[in-house]
Amino acid sequence: MKKGKRLLWGYIDTSGQYVIEPRYDDAWNFSEGLAVIKIDWKRGYIDRSGREVIEPQFHNADGFSEGLARVMLDDKWGYINSEGQYAIAPVYDKAGNFSEGLAKVAVGGKYGFINRDGGYVIAPAYDYADDFSGDKARVMTDGRWIYIDRQGGEIARAPAYVPQDMSTPEFHDGLAPLRTADKVGYIDESGNFVISPVFTEAEPFCEGYARVRSGIRSKWGFIDTSGRPAFKAKFTQAEDFHDGLARVLAETDDA
Repeated sequence: MKKGKRLLWGYIDTSGQYVIEPRYDDAWNFSEGLAVIKIDWKRGYIDRSGREVIEPQFHNADGFSEGLARVMLDDKWGYINSEGQYAIAPVYDKAGNFSEGLAKVAVGGKYGFINRDGGYVIAPAYDYADDFSGDKARVMTDGRWIYIDRQGGEIARAPAYVPQDMSTPEFHDGLAPLRTADKVGYIDESGNFVISPVFTEAEPFCEGYARVRSGIRSKWGFIDTSGRPAFKAKFTQAEDFHDGLARVLAETDDA
């Protein structure tokens, strides 16, 4: 990095123009209109104009989900609303985002599930738990995985392991990145390359754009679903578009 320069996070729109100039030590994707940002080791929230909505004060924080966001203060997790007020006090050792009206939390090494009022729907009794998806969640008890319903009743025993094929293409917007030799391109659902393998690194599409770069030391840019560059590749690091904005890491003049 050049002398007098520093790397900071900002946000761009789909034309590559800065909507929020790089000024954050770290930044996360927008979710429900707000994004987590970090300044001087504290995390807070901004809106899409860059206005600080919730002052940086938390040791850890995550995006909003179903109107609440999990935040950590003094090593305990709780949940705030979009005005920064605690909806559920920080009393948990671990906490997940709300999904299907429930959130997993851990106290004393055991996981359970709470509702939006902070009341236990399923008491902490599990060694680990995944989020609810539909009407079931996967939990671990006595060294085995089982599926439970929203009342905590056992539905079925889960497989002992889940095989993972890392070469399985991940399709979004009808396209998936696929590596051939030392380059990556994009195939359609018929398995045909519609964007030639010319990239060193390429990520799945999101909201019509994909992150790519042409060399290990090259800058990151974005392409559209036709393979055309959306704008000049100029970012040290970039993340996917969410709600029309993407967070990017760029070199700025040191203040």
